[in-house]
Amino acid sequence: MGQAQKNKIKIIKQIDLTHHFNEDVLYLFKIFENIGANLWVVGGAVRDILLGKEYSDVDFVTDIDSEKIQKQLSSNGRFSLIDYAKKYGCITFKSKTNNYHVTSMREDVKSYGRNADTRHTKNILIDAKRRDFTINAFYIGRQGEVLDPLGAYDDMLKSKVCFIGDVSNRIEEDNLRILRFLRFAVIFNNRKINLDELKICIQLRHLILNLSKDRVRDEVLKIISSIQSPEMIKYLSINKFFSILNFQINSFLYQKKISQIKEEIDFEFNPIIYFALALDPNLQKKLLMDAVKELNFSKKEFYLIHKIYNFNVIELYEFDDLIDFYLYKHGRYLTKIFLIKCLINSNIVPTDWTKSFIDIDNKPIPIFPISANTLIEVGFKDGKVIGKTLSELEKIWLSSKCLIDKEGLLNSIDLPTDQWGK
Repeated sequence: MGQAQKNKIKIIKQIDLTHHFNEDVLYLFKIFENIGANLWVVGGAVRDILLGKEYSDVDFVTDIDSEKIQKQLSSNGRFSLIDYAKKYGCITFKSKTNNYHVTSMREDVKSYGRNADTRHTKNILIDAKRRDFTINAFYIGRQGEVLDPLGAYDDMLKSKVCFIGDVSNRIEEDNLRILRFLRFAVIFNNRKINLDELKICIQLRHLILNLSKDRVRDEVLKIISSIQSPEMIKYLSINKFFSILNFQINSFLYQKKISQIKEEIDFEFNPIIYFALALDPNLQKKLLMDAVKELNFSKKEFYLIHKIYNFNVIELYEFDDLIDFYLYKHGRYLTKIFLIKCLINSNIVPTDWTKSFIDIDNKPIPIFPISANTLIEVGFKDGKVIGKTLSELEKIWLSSKCLIDKEGLLNSIDLPTDQWGK
């Protein structure tokens, strides 16, 4: 970065790179420095470091174009280069464990939804202005200097979510920004947003329908799994946005119970579980499931959502009595989720509820004591009759909470007369 530009961009902090980044990131800084190019970590990782949070992905920008990146760093001793996004100015550096996207700084000349005509720039301020929100426009350089091109550090410390530039224009450029605005507002769990910006997002929410189903689904899952208080659902009018997608979420009044459960047991609440638990139980089930299908979930994910949503909550003492039944029908994982659904919908949570989770882990999964061969041995011959009888016996066995043994089940039906030699 030239001296003139350095003087214009405020350095708000100096950090120790070795404290925050792994060897891959440090090596990337080194090899770019060796070819005389600047490299910066940008976006979410910088924001989270400044807020003292853990980050997941690390993205970079550089002041040289993708052609030079590929030409000068294809042999670097550590990374292989992937150029599938080269036309967008992005080269991916692949290590043994991670992928790192390095994008040439650029400015948008003309936008077409998520695509745009761009041109390369060496000006970090120009690059910052094309980003979505001020909280995502901080940069970390190779000396650990944190740059704030837009002067938004104070807003970031207050977790204030603000668009960069004209809101309508930024949304027209990329309709996904409507859902991203919601997501960051939910993550920060406060009311430090511009209500005028929220109103514009609400007015333009129909543009969500222009997005790919996969992108919408991913953002919806992130939004729902990040909700920390029921007040934010109403404050952000989240169901107004979701109504465009033909579904609604519930009031999230159980959020404190979820927090309690997470403190007491070792169970991963993935975004699919949060989504299934959040669906409004008062909606017409078929219409709701049709809307869920439209979000392009995998078959496995949709099956899980369907099972969780359609599970009818019962009292906890009843659930304990039916654990064997649920283990047989649904396995340990779903049985735990069903128990969680009962817990969060119960007005009274017993002090020893963790014992139920221990029981689910320790109890053997019941084995139905009758098979087709069992029925053949006692004289059944017709395949259809055998299938029908197995189904009837399984119902009897399940209604007994998996307690009736083989002899008891056989005594509950009329056996073929042939077995008696008649």
